[in-house]
Amino acid sequence: MRLTIDHAFTANGKLMLSEQVRNEVLSGINDPSDAIIPAETSLYRMAHRFIEKAAGRIELRDEQACASPWWSTYYDFNKVTWASSEQSQSEAGRAAFAIHRGWGGDCSRYASIVTTTDLSVWYGLGRAVEWTDLGSPQMSFQTASDDILQIYIPGMKDNALKWSRWRRVIAFPDALSNGRGFQGDLPRGLRPPGSTQLSLFGEAS
Repeated sequence: MRLTIDHAFTANGKLMLSEQVRNEVLSGINDPSDAIIPAETSLYRMAHRFIEKAAGRIELRDEQACASPWWSTYYDFNKVTWASSEQSQSEAGRAAFAIHRGWGGDCSRYASIVTTTDLSVWYGLGRAVEWTDLGSPQMSFQTASDDILQIYIPGMKDNALKWSRWRRVIAFPDALSNGRGFQGDLPRGLRPPGSTQLSLFGEAS
């Protein structure tokens, strides 16, 4: 991991090469590259309502879904959720972003934010995850999409309220509408092959 551009002026530039960031990025992204996402950028991610742990089920608050360093762009998130061959949008997100079942998340929601400041990020294709299955010592792999970029924002976990606004967390698939009467979650058989439907988020920003 090495920086190729100047990150001195961003809110989180000084965190880009910290040991914690380096370890987390390399665990989730193959051959990461650095970039700067400008203020007023819309970002999206898979989110959970519940996390299953050995001690029981934990319900997550909406703000926890937005306080994550892992995000994706408008275009990639739409490609995952609308143009997938998976049975549901939850499963499409799990498959594309390598969200291992052993971590306990249900992938039942999505979160969206708009950035309020220029942010330094690492990005690249996701790395396959090897983890133990829930309630079992058996290891299994969760592969990531080979054409969907994953974005890591250093410091986002502690600064989501300061660095973003218009934070929304919505369940799949109940509220998937663009407000114009079209429900975007079409049955798989009705989707044109390879189509990317952009009804969920309206205009790209």
